[in-house]
Amino acid sequence: MKLNLHRRLSQLSRAFPKEPNRPTLKTSVPGPVSKRILATLDKYQDPRAAFFVQDIDASCGNFIADADGNILLDMYCQIASISIGYNNPRLLEAAKSDKWAKALINRPALGICPPSDWVQTLEKSLLRVRPPGLTHCFTAMCGSCANEIAL
Repeated sequence: MKLNLHRRLSQLSRAFPKEPNRPTLKTSVPGPVSKRILATLDKYQDPRAAFFVQDIDASCGNFIADADGNILLDMYCQIASISIGYNNPRLLEAAKSDKWAKALINRPALGICPPSDWVQTLEKSLLRVRPPGLTHCFTAMCGSCANEIAL
């Protein structure tokens, strides 16, 4: 068990070579920069649910950075949508491809007119990890959409 954990941590450190070793605080949270940005945002939308302003470029792996330079261990992961880590190098590289760009700008309505390679895409990805006995796959934009459709 201990060896497997060590191996897994080693794999993660290779996946995110620039990931911080630990959280670091330079200011209180929210700090003065986050407070200033949130005050300006208040002119355009309600920011009361915001805790701080994220610095996406400085966020890495399991750590989220804020506009004040604080580095925090992110247990929230953007409502679990960043479960594979911020600025994942493999995803950033994949996003440079023409296929990725076309998928983003030409997002199809999969239930009405899926792209010609959709079956192969499903077979190479989601269908490989489906639970035994399940024959169909449903994709949705988010967890809320999936729950609404399931109901």
